[in-house]
Amino acid sequence: MAIKLAERYPTRASDPSLAYPTGSFKNKSAPGAVDGTPLEKDWANDFLGFRDALLDAAEIVANGDIDTAQASQTFDALTAYIAASSPQTPSQTQAVWNAGESTVESKISSLKLQSKVLNMFGGTVDENDYTVLPNGMIIQIGNTLGSSTAAPISFPISFPNNCFIVMLTDHSTTNASTAAIAWDYESRSLSNYRYREGGAAGNHSFLAIGN
Repeated sequence: MAIKLAERYPTRASDPSLAYPTGSFKNKSAPGAVDGTPLEKDWANDFLGFRDALLDAAEIVANGDIDTAQASQTFDALTAYIAASSPQTPSQTQAVWNAGESTVESKISSLKLQSKVLNMFGGTVDENDYTVLPNGMIIQIGNTLGSSTAAPISFPISFPNNCFIVMLTDHSTTNASTAAIAWDYESRSLSNYRYREGGAAGNHSFLAIGN
């Protein structure tokens, strides 16, 4: 819920615009006039509600001090919430894991445990996708079309350091398209791999592990 200023004060607030879609505050036209936006608890509490919701989401308890540019609990809560909601890159995951609880808590002020744990695992969820473990290990999966020419097959993301292993399994819908697989190991890289099938071309799935 959020107050629509122009509707709450139809003659004492500016009309909605691209800059302020729900209306905006306006000054009184002259001393003693009553056509400016009134100072009222509802719209003030509307702003306060956003701040308190942000503090609650980041599990930060208000300390009673006035926020400033040098020390702002509202800003701390916003950065904590963003950090908890953003997937980590492999390097960020490893850095947070190595930092330890005390360092993380001192920088990001009491993140929710569930959010912290979930966001230590970067990546998304799909049939061609990857997951980053807290220790920096990366697991990637995907489906590929068979080839007898050793064409390169790209991973969902490039491994930053090493590609330890790539495994294939048949992904065909019929036995007729099952084929033997011969590897061209020399062409494997951090971003792709090559394989050559020894029989009729069929679809295959891959599992790649690295860091």
